[in-house]
Amino acid sequence: MDNAWLTLLLSVVFLTSAAEFLVRGSAGLAQRLGISRFVMGMLLLSLATALPELSIALQAMRSGQEPLALGTVVGNNIVNFGLTMGVAAMVATLVTHWRALNGLLLGLVVGSIAVIAMGWNGNISRVEGIILLAIFIAFMGWAVLASRSESADVHREMEVLAGRHNALWLDVVFVALGAVMLYFGSLWIVQKAPALGVELGLGPHVVGLLPIAIAVTLPEAIMAIAAARRGHGDLVVGHVIGSSLLNTTVVIGLLAMSSGGLMIPRGFLTFELPMAAIGACLMFPMLRGDMRITRAEGTILVITFIVWLAIELLMVRQ
Repeated sequence: MDNAWLTLLLSVVFLTSAAEFLVRGSAGLAQRLGISRFVMGMLLLSLATALPELSIALQAMRSGQEPLALGTVVGNNIVNFGLTMGVAAMVATLVTHWRALNGLLLGLVVGSIAVIAMGWNGNISRVEGIILLAIFIAFMGWAVLASRSESADVHREMEVLAGRHNALWLDVVFVALGAVMLYFGSLWIVQKAPALGVELGLGPHVVGLLPIAIAVTLPEAIMAIAAARRGHGDLVVGHVIGSSLLNTTVVIGLLAMSSGGLMIPRGFLTFELPMAAIGACLMFPMLRGDMRITRAEGTILVITFIVWLAIELLMVRQ
């Protein structure tokens, strides 16, 4: 196997394991500070799957590879809806009970529109990055407050997701190990991204958008399928919506703030970012009424993803 591809594979394993260690250790430490397991469970829905993308994006910015950072974040959102949720729903109908998901979904759509509007001049400024962070805080805070009236089943799912107390030393080890693995996993991907681009004939934006975003999302898709089979629809849908909201607002916001402004290419504003927003908008009719995403609706999401992927590949060849 080519060295760049082997490094990508090992990095994805590192990042997936690192995110698990880091969120578990952080959840234990947070609970010791008095944060409820329910609130931690909600936060982990977005953090658990968004940490790899966040670390790759920040590492790319640190290395002066802003296009790679943007491509990875936007690509992950599209792959999340089309592949992760779509395939999971095709395996088993996703039944949800968490009504506040609609509020988080609205936050994702608002954040997506804000990114397109802010970047229309080709750049998202530091101030606009702060606004994106405020959107995340506002909608996540609203979801926490609104979820207090959710059913007992939803509360139990969130509390189980937060995990149980470990020994203090074990929580500290988890956090330290996760942070180190997250750093090196993202560093290796960013270092090998140019080689992948040369081998595949792809520019930095598209390297992040396609091979890296898809590779990082595949472990999430596998876990989503397992959760769907066990009937945990809230966790599958919550992970996708929560991590996409965090990517769109927090990650892009931090990228804009850390560099004094984030350059957005015109193609992303007219195609990729709108596609990510369309994926979110498709959820509204699916979650109305019975709060289910059926196998047929999952098939629609997968077909949408395949069409997007085909268009991207055709554009690359031109």
